[in-house]
Amino acid sequence: MHTFWTTFYSYKGGVGRSMALANVAASLASSGRRVMMIDFDLEAPGLDSFEEFGIPQGKVGVVEYVCHYLRSGQIARIEDHVHEIRPLDLSDPDEPKPQPLEGKLWLMTSGAKNDSYNEKRLSINWADLYENHSGGDFFDNFKAEIEETYRPDYVLVDSRTGLTDVGGVCTLHLPDLVVLLFSLNEQNLQGIASVARVLRDSEKFPQIVPVATPVPNIQGDGEGLLERRMERAKELLGAEVKRTLSYSPTVALKERILVWGRRPMLLSLQYGELAETLRESNPGGLDFLRREADAALESLDVERAEEIGKILSGDYSDRADSWLTLAQLAMSRGDAAQMEMALFKALDLSPGNQTAYQRIHALLKTQKRYDDLLKFIGGRIESNSDSRTLIQRLGNRGEVLMKLGRPTEALADYERAIKMKKNEGTEADYPTLFNVAEARRRATGVIHREEWSGLVKLFEAALSGVSSLPSSGRANQTQAMHIAYACTSNLAKADSLLEETAKVLQQASPQERVFCVADYDHLPLRQFLIRNREMKDSLARGELWDGMKVG
Repeated sequence: MHTFWTTFYSYKGGVGRSMALANVAASLASSGRRVMMIDFDLEAPGLDSFEEFGIPQGKVGVVEYVCHYLRSGQIARIEDHVHEIRPLDLSDPDEPKPQPLEGKLWLMTSGAKNDSYNEKRLSINWADLYENHSGGDFFDNFKAEIEETYRPDYVLVDSRTGLTDVGGVCTLHLPDLVVLLFSLNEQNLQGIASVARVLRDSEKFPQIVPVATPVPNIQGDGEGLLERRMERAKELLGAEVKRTLSYSPTVALKERILVWGRRPMLLSLQYGELAETLRESNPGGLDFLRREADAALESLDVERAEEIGKILSGDYSDRADSWLTLAQLAMSRGDAAQMEMALFKALDLSPGNQTAYQRIHALLKTQKRYDDLLKFIGGRIESNSDSRTLIQRLGNRGEVLMKLGRPTEALADYERAIKMKKNEGTEADYPTLFNVAEARRRATGVIHREEWSGLVKLFEAALSGVSSLPSSGRANQTQAMHIAYACTSNLAKADSLLEETAKVLQQASPQERVFCVADYDHLPLRQFLIRNREMKDSLARGELWDGMKVG
């Protein structure tokens, strides 16, 4: 087990350091990592102010932990000073909901913000702690306690600004990597460059990731001021600044976990990129092992791949991503049974893991194990409480039921999905509306012209976007929509759509598979085209391919 310690440091305040740390932590935890946050900005703490973290005020933390040691000479229980985060989805402020999280997230606050907080904080003499109270051993033990108790992949430390004793603890003693955040004015650059030099000259010499923030949008600046300031940062730091965080007026007004938002913003994407930089910089642990496994498979290094597999199954047997990689290694050996076992293990450990779900779904479908597939999807529907995931899985089951010729059951799933979307204030998308109409037609044997007319209007309103689809997507769409036109008695248009379906596939590879509306399944190209011809022949007789009269 390997824990990667990262400190977020800024020479001056006002650069969004705590905001960046919180969002990077949230991004890492959302991707399945175990993440600990520690608020060492004792003068101006803020990590417990994010409403999405759901941490009540008054939770003890760093100050109480250190004071207990100075007072008693004994190490306090780390569990009493660390608080697990059970995040909230605040997209509807009036009705907060649990926020699904693949990984784990903990916070060690700066301390309880009560009347005695400042007295306790000021009583800590950091230089004296190191010189007279074995401060180095104390913090080594602190790190070891966190790693052994919580087994985090990442520990993110929020350091106070400036050149201080506690800043030295955060930047020199604790981290493997320091994220240096700075604005691009000269005072910030000179200050952060001096800290970078101290880090490079230190015995530990942690990795450094410079981040310019907040970077304003000054498009049209004829003198290239932003470019010159970035060059100045490169000159003073001796390294190119590859990561930036944009200025956002919204963020200036309220602490927010943007990476959990439903509408991606530029800044949330940048936080995700910074999180990825930490993963790529991590020289050990789960992310490192997964990268090494991919490299071993690509280079056909079987011995190295098996070596990594043993480490993953030994040290990370409780992690879904570990089992996903083990499934990949089993597939490379051609061991289908072991691959399936590993995928189900990943999903058992992380029921919301979309990758594991999708791979099991694909495996069972490819093997035509439809009873197992329906049982699998059904179990995930009943055990799932996240509405977005549940809607997707209802659609998955509906598709399988249509494939098996059970349209009545499929219709119930599709209609349930539409009802859930309406309850969320979201309109049903075009494919779902088509599936409802087609399932209803097959289940009842009745054509509801008004329903099909509505689909025709939606299709014609979106015609400008049809050509942007890949050939297989266009073929699926035009073939499906021939039903809508046929059900509104426009057989000529229905026939022309089937002609178009065949034309768009003229340049397709013979090995391509295309989703066929008749079978509700992906068919080899040749078989798809045969079905398409059968549909045209049926239209000439005034009926759909399944015999329903439409003339």
